[in-house]
Amino acid sequence: MAGLTRCEKSLYPVLGNKAKINDPEVLDSEYHAIGNIYKIEKYIKWADISRRSFYRAYRGLNHKNLIEFWEDEDFYRYGIYVPQ
Repeated sequence: MAGLTRCEKSLYPVLGNKAKINDPEVLDSEYHAIGNIYKIEKYIKWADISRRSFYRAYRGLNHKNLIEFWEDEDFYRYGIYVPQ
């Protein structure tokens, strides 16, 4: 995980642990797992980062092609890529 910020290193495993690997959408996709974030506060607590750092790390992981995310009205949905 070279090249990741401290916050990205904290958030990435949390996203991976909370995502579903047996989701039917995963089987026919390029993702290792897919997850939904309904309460950002929980992810902030689990990763031990601030709200501002959460958004920055979330976008950073997307930019570094470790996750892809979609925003819905009620939650954030993300896919975890298998690291190359």
